Amino acid sequence: MNDKKNTSKYLSQLIAVSKMYYEKNMTQQQISETIHMHRTEISRLLKEARKLGIVKFTINDGMQDISTLEHFFIEKFNLKDALIVPTNVYEQNVLESLGTISAKYLEKLFHSNMIIGLSWGKTVAGTVKKVSSEHHLKNTTVIPLIAGPLGKLPNDYHANTIVIKLSQKLSANKSTLEAPAIVSSKEVMQELLNNPNNQSVVQKWNKLDVAIVGIGSDLITNQSRWKAFYKDTSFENEFKTSGGVGDILSQPFDYDGRIVDFSANIISLKLSDLMNVPNTIAIAEGNLKIKSIIGALRTGIINTLITTDLTAIKIKEELEKSQM
Repeated sequence: MNDKKNTSKYLSQLIAVSKMYYEKNMTQQQISETIHMHRTEISRLLKEARKLGIVKFTINDGMQDISTLEHFFIEKFNLKDALIVPTNVYEQNVLESLGTISAKYLEKLFHSNMIIGLSWGKTVAGTVKKVSSEHHLKNTTVIPLIAGPLGKLPNDYHANTIVIKLSQKLSANKSTLEAPAIVSSKEVMQELLNNPNNQSVVQKWNKLDVAIVGIGSDLITNQSRWKAFYKDTSFENEFKTSGGVGDILSQPFDYDGRIVDFSANIISLKLSDLMNVPNTIAIAEGNLKIKSIIGALRTGIINTLITTDLTAIKIKEELEKSQM
């Protein structure tokens, strides 16, 4: 009976030490001070835990598949880079995982003396939310690439709000657009663009170093965020009848990547100008965006795609199916 008790106590000790080291990220010295045990004994217990199978290490072979997928997208669409986020690695929901990894990627790209442009939406907002606040970039400015919603869109998803949040995290300058994205006439649009504050943003569009955009889809037009952005405009009807499968900055394109002729008076960076930005990064995922991501990639406007493994696999399958 005593042997059984001693064994149980020993196993409990192995588990407790292993949790402190591997789950709580405590150092062996910190564990030693916490449970009043010498460091050499802590080291021995950790080795024993591995030997007994209490602690197991696994190598995620799927990461090799991720690398193969990234190479496929880079080669297929002549991209500068592709980042595919594994959805089964992080204990988060998909958008949080996407935001976390996208933010880490962007932090390596951001530096002083830059102009960074942002679109609106949940995915871009979720990425900026995950950017670290430990940056101090000099002579860097963050600006919106599109004006504001027509309806009551949650404030967090406004381009201006996302711009303000990123500028604070980077300790950067900012400029915002004080106008709706779609207006009734070219005359009204010109009047709004003549506003000195708006003019300062538009003048920076041809000096962008980085543009971060989402990708819209013809399959999400019934969602509340989408309807709020385009409230009381003809955008939805024109979008549906134009043959467009998706849009970037409220400018539609079809499945083959052709930009769709559109009559709306949109206050946003033109896609033809977006193509000239050195780093145009699209962040998008989901089954409802498979064809719109393909169309966006075929425009040649995007040079970096960030998506999830599940979305990437579905895109690859869709491309293979369309070639049959």
